[in-house]
Amino acid sequence: MTSAKILKFALTNLFRNAWLSLVTTTILVIALLAANLLIGINYLKERALISVENLVDLTVSLDRQITPDEVTQIVTELDTLPQVANIEVRTPDQNLEDFRQRNPDLNADILPSLDTNPLSYSLRIKTFEVSQYGEVIAYLKASAFKSQIDAAGIYDTQTVTDSINNFITNFNLTVMVILAIFVIIGLIVIFNTIRVSIFTHREEVGIMKLVGATNWFVRGPFLLESVIYSLVATAVAWLIVYPLLIISRTAVASFFTGIDVDLLKYFSQNFWLFFSLEFVGLSLLNLLATSLALRRYLKV
Repeated sequence: MTSAKILKFALTNLFRNAWLSLVTTTILVIALLAANLLIGINYLKERALISVENLVDLTVSLDRQITPDEVTQIVTELDTLPQVANIEVRTPDQNLEDFRQRNPDLNADILPSLDTNPLSYSLRIKTFEVSQYGEVIAYLKASAFKSQIDAAGIYDTQTVTDSINNFITNFNLTVMVILAIFVIIGLIVIFNTIRVSIFTHREEVGIMKLVGATNWFVRGPFLLESVIYSLVATAVAWLIVYPLLIISRTAVASFFTGIDVDLLKYFSQNFWLFFSLEFVGLSLLNLLATSLALRRYLKV
């Protein structure tokens, strides 16, 4: 019976104060839209960084006098490193063919005059993360076969990988700062919105206490209201998010040309996870704000 009364009071408060309920729900919807925007930005960041990492590798040119057995020995040793994801061996003939395709003018003017292939074996090394290239380069410089490696090429690659790694680190830091700012602003706005909502009902709470209502009975309708606010706001936010994703799908794909990006698919695949987390998180936040407002400002 008590639960039914709490539900009745909660629904009565919602409809009787329709304007305040609309304002509160709108604030919560805006907070959730900001949260989904940050989820989308984080997804785009990860896809962009993965694309950058896939384009980067460490190309190591070997001495022209090296034998195939020595190449195999070097590859076997490098393959034991935990940072190394893959090693591709490029033969002199393959390197010459690549050179011809990249330099068609030189191919017609200079290469025909050469008696032998001037290029040697090379290794294309990929690590699991861009930050690990520095560790592999340090290993190559101190290895027993360092005299069989073109050191100049290693230094050039280290400069590029260090620049990319610094960019990724700074980019991640920037995104984290933006996330923190949005979260703090969202918490402040939501807390104050709920506090104002509770403050408008202070007289009702006083009357309920005067007629002998328990603290739980007083808190119950407001706590239930906060959960209803959270559910409605989460549903409305997603009703707005999906059309926006459909509208922006082509524009986002065009902007990230060459990168496998599909925000609509990403949100669709994780819909129930995101919806549940947002509803539960918003409910807990609203319940906390409601409890604090009742205790501190209404002296329940």
